[in-house]
Amino acid sequence: MAKLFLHIGTHKTGSTAIQRALDKADKSLKTEKIINISSVFTAEYRKLANGNAVDFSGARSKLRKLKDGYSPSHKFVVSQEQFSGDLSKSYRDSPLIAEKLCELAKDFDVHLVVYLRRQDAFLESSYAQFIHQGETWSFEEFLEKVGAFSFDWHSFLGNYAKFFTKDKMIVRSYEDARTKGGLIKDF
Repeated sequence: MAKLFLHIGTHKTGSTAIQRALDKADKSLKTEKIINISSVFTAEYRKLANGNAVDFSGARSKLRKLKDGYSPSHKFVVSQEQFSGDLSKSYRDSPLIAEKLCELAKDFDVHLVVYLRRQDAFLESSYAQFIHQGETWSFEEFLEKVGAFSFDWHSFLGNYAKFFTKDKMIVRSYEDARTKGGLIKDF
């Protein structure tokens, strides 16, 4: 069964840098039998991220066809921030997303890749992102909106572990990856 690596791109953990690196290295990855398919299902991911019901049968069919176009030794990778859920909703939609990802990828040997940031640094960076996007909240208002203790990484990962086996979940510290050779190299 072909391997599919799903990068659950939690916000503020270098997801955009990983996606750019995958796009930039597309040709060299193909020579290593690694196929970046991150852009193939963007419409479905966006619908899912917006809380809409998504019928993945068409997307699953596209994915199966894509897989059939390569040898069984090829590996596929998808990196999407939407896989983590809605940041403004404190990832409360992650159980639905995990379930839908499992449905989408059931024809593959799925491995999840997740980078997690220390929660204090994650909240601070997330707040800065909302301010850059035009929000005018104080930090206290932001914490009240998202919930100071709502980003519980153990619970978050548990949402995915219900659908994917724990031994196929690759969980890394964002801070460690950045200091030990760089995030892109680690990924």
